[in-house]
Amino acid sequence: MGLPLARLAEYRSRSLLLSISVAIFGVAAACCGFSTTFVMLVLCRIAVAIGDGGFSPIVGSLIGDHYPMNKRASAMSVIWFGAPVGAALGSIVGGWLAQNGGWRHWFFVLSVPALVIAVLCMLTLREPPRGMSDSGQAKGPPPTMKTALAFLLRKQAVEERKLSRAAIETLAIIAYHQPVTRAEIEDIRGVVTSKGTLDVLLETGWIRPRGRRKAPGRPVTYGTTEAFLSHFGLDAVGDLPGLDELKGSGLLDGRLPAGFAVPLPSDDASLHEDEDPLEPGDLDLGLAPPRERTSEE
Repeated sequence: MGLPLARLAEYRSRSLLLSISVAIFGVAAACCGFSTTFVMLVLCRIAVAIGDGGFSPIVGSLIGDHYPMNKRASAMSVIWFGAPVGAALGSIVGGWLAQNGGWRHWFFVLSVPALVIAVLCMLTLREPPRGMSDSGQAKGPPPTMKTALAFLLRKQAVEERKLSRAAIETLAIIAYHQPVTRAEIEDIRGVVTSKGTLDVLLETGWIRPRGRRKAPGRPVTYGTTEAFLSHFGLDAVGDLPGLDELKGSGLLDGRLPAGFAVPLPSDDASLHEDEDPLEPGDLDLGLAPPRERTSEE
């Protein structure tokens, strides 16, 4: 019953629906105590489940409007803390009542607080404006069920993957030494850099091909992107930690060789004197700029 009640809560008063749900729960619990046949008990228990089914979606919607986003998790944790507490108390008190007074007494005792709470919800629980804790007021009608299901079915899950050590080292070298070629990366690392390592970094969008070095073989040069700065919370590549900061964080040994220095990184988008621009068809990565069409074409 949670899904249709949640849909109904998008259009009707949630405080009223919550009061009705709790009242149905209380009345159905009392009816369980009056059951004389197994079928009657089953039907009453179904009614109890219907009343209980309205609690979660309605309360979740109310909390979303009463509390801002940074406090909703705490509010929900307090609400759902009642489930294990209620289960424990229900087992203890219900077991004691069933042993000393019969199982029917437990349903009668359970119905009383439910009916009292239903009346309190009706009299004291105010209906907040929808979207009050987000934008102040909900804009437009809620989406249809078809639209909501279509969004959920087409929404892609993001799978987080950790970069390998080789990829992290390669990214650091590109960030500090850009523009840099694959051969220069290998020279700094001291090992061969596989094409797969660069492909992974290109897929993340953190590096990009800049151009081609004016050297034999015309190797591709790489640099960082705006996505790299955004992911690591940097305004510019120049904000990367320097030698003293790296030492202070323990990332560099205090006994460094004489003359050791950390290069001052720069992400200037303009090509250097020793770089040629990329040409259409130069790469199979789809990252080269498109060729401009001439009037003769």
